[in-house]
Amino acid sequence: MVSKTFELGHYAKGNVIVDENAPLDDLMNHQNAAFLISNGEWTILMNSFYHNLPAITLGSSTEGAAGRQFVKDKKTGIHLSQPNSQALENAVREVVFDPVYRNNLKDISRYLKGMNTNYLIPNIIFNHFSAKSSASSKTDL
Repeated sequence: MVSKTFELGHYAKGNVIVDENAPLDDLMNHQNAAFLISNGEWTILMNSFYHNLPAITLGSSTEGAAGRQFVKDKKTGIHLSQPNSQALENAVREVVFDPVYRNNLKDISRYLKGMNTNYLIPNIIFNHFSAKSSASSKTDL
């Protein structure tokens, strides 16, 4: 777990390490990586989506508001506006075991990898996928 601004101490179950200097790309690319917890900040969300990892977003600050909205609208994860340990535990189970989140990320991940970079231009991604009809389950890239 990497956090620069969010204190996870009272949500942790004892198996979470908070380290703001962790190598994110290596961690997200690891075969055992299952999801990301974030405040919704675009850069880390897009890195997560690049690796086809669903996100759990926390909080209600202005920082990360667009990312949290994107997660909710596109079902690429779960947003918890007022997290507690039970809600976080349920969200983890859902994003890990419900295939809908990874399925929703397939097109986004493919699009990002086609950009040949994981240092992204978040507004282009947001605008591209937000412009797609939410009624359509397929995205033409």
